[in-house]
Amino acid sequence: MLEAGYPENEDQRLQALYEYDILDRDVDAIFDTVIRIAADVCDVDISVIALIDHDRQYFLARNGMKPKETPRAIAFCAHAILEPHKTFEVPDPVNDPRFCDNPLVTGEIGVRFYAAQPLTTADGYALGGLCLLGRQAKELTDLQRKTLQNLGTVIMTLFDSRKKAIGSEISLTRAKEEAETASAAKSEFLNTVNHEIRTPLTSLLGSLGLLLGGIGGELSNDVRLLVEVAHRNGTQLLRLISDLLDFQKMDAGMMDFDMVPQDLAVLINEAVDANQQYAKTLGTSITLLRCPKKVPVSVDSGRFAQVMANLVSNACKYSPPKSPVEISVAQKGKRVWVSVTDHGPGIPKEFRSKLFEKFSQAETPENREHAGTGLGLAIAQNIIERHGGSINLESSTAAGSTFRFDLPIV
Repeated sequence: MLEAGYPENEDQRLQALYEYDILDRDVDAIFDTVIRIAADVCDVDISVIALIDHDRQYFLARNGMKPKETPRAIAFCAHAILEPHKTFEVPDPVNDPRFCDNPLVTGEIGVRFYAAQPLTTADGYALGGLCLLGRQAKELTDLQRKTLQNLGTVIMTLFDSRKKAIGSEISLTRAKEEAETASAAKSEFLNTVNHEIRTPLTSLLGSLGLLLGGIGGELSNDVRLLVEVAHRNGTQLLRLISDLLDFQKMDAGMMDFDMVPQDLAVLINEAVDANQQYAKTLGTSITLLRCPKKVPVSVDSGRFAQVMANLVSNACKYSPPKSPVEISVAQKGKRVWVSVTDHGPGIPKEFRSKLFEKFSQAETPENREHAGTGLGLAIAQNIIERHGGSINLESSTAAGSTFRFDLPIV
């Protein structure tokens, strides 16, 4: 018996084999079907898909063969892979000095015919073969040989598909791990922003508010102006930070809501009081035109206050000096509508379709003066929709803009 030599590219060939990750794997049913077709068409007793590992021949699929593997030294297929682009045939191993005393010939299996179609990659590496073993000497017909070649192509196509699927799975796993790492880093950063910046900033704004309220006595005009500027800029910074933190929660689907039945009139009046000082620092004021009493709505009061603060602060930014921001509430059937109106320059027509998109800001002199994150309206829309309502720009003219949102009455 003559053992087959090793291909010149053996190291690369083995690497290619291992990249397919098909050794010692459960076989897909399609491979069993392919080898049975090969056996029936070529009229043989045994058909296998053999893969030539470093020191063994592993049978990925077996038809009529009991062992799952044999030593590479006795593998007929080890000879077949030496000619990766040619169908390998041994009409009668008994008369072939390479195989006449091979255990597969002299032993229980009693091979008297062998043929293999090498399973070769696009780079020319033969992984193994689609192998036929018969107990009677014979030769393949041209049709049988052609069929064997076609079935070999089918097997390699299946191998390649599996390899791509594995690659995609690995890529997805790696991408998921990287995304989780990035998400954890982002969450850590945002938590740092929350505790190291927002918390002390909130305390600072509280102190500035008390100073403006006269807790430390009457302020001179120059000092009051400085404190108002600090309070206004601090409030703007706090809203920017809050928007970024809420955007992270919204984007991750982690924005929490505590829905409780409440009187809308109470919430509206609280919003007016909470934002009046900010309006004053911008030279304007907030006016509640009308609001019916005892309108029950189910809302998260904190999130509702956030929406009102966003709409009112935007309106204050773009209102002319001494021109009030107007709030009105109207009940229509089983829904209630809240409107916030300013008398500023209006919103450009070309920007209105992008109004509620994330990071969107119209290019106007007013926006450059009051730059923000472009997240406020996107967050407000998300909050209102989570409350079962909708928000829109009702009008945008030279006389100003009106934002309206509705909520269901409970």
